[in-house]
Amino acid sequence: MSDFKSRKRDGCNASANRQSEELSITRARGQLSRTLLNREYPHQVLVLSDSIKGKTLDRVIVFHAQRDIPMTTRAARQDDRWYDLFCFADLQHAVQFQAEFGGEVINHRQRKEPQRW
Repeated sequence: MSDFKSRKRDGCNASANRQSEELSITRARGQLSRTLLNREYPHQVLVLSDSIKGKTLDRVIVFHAQRDIPMTTRAARQDDRWYDLFCFADLQHAVQFQAEFGGEVINHRQRKEPQRW
């Protein structure tokens, strides 16, 4: 009888361990981690999410297609507002994007304080 209890207990622990391993994966398959994203695309433009909708989003897609660059984004929340962070490998593309769609250009290579959003 004690053998049954120990097997049952081991089975429960194995199940709990498997669940904790599954819960540790937090990003979608194929998505870059935030650290890798900042390293590969250090020039980012922070734009209020509400301003990128409908026809403006269509223009954003065309902007990326015309320059043959990937549309790499992530969402960020700061001061109870949602933002889209458009990420670029080239500073020139980030500046052009900001000139056309607004927002704030952020360069993660030059930031000294850690990102809080």
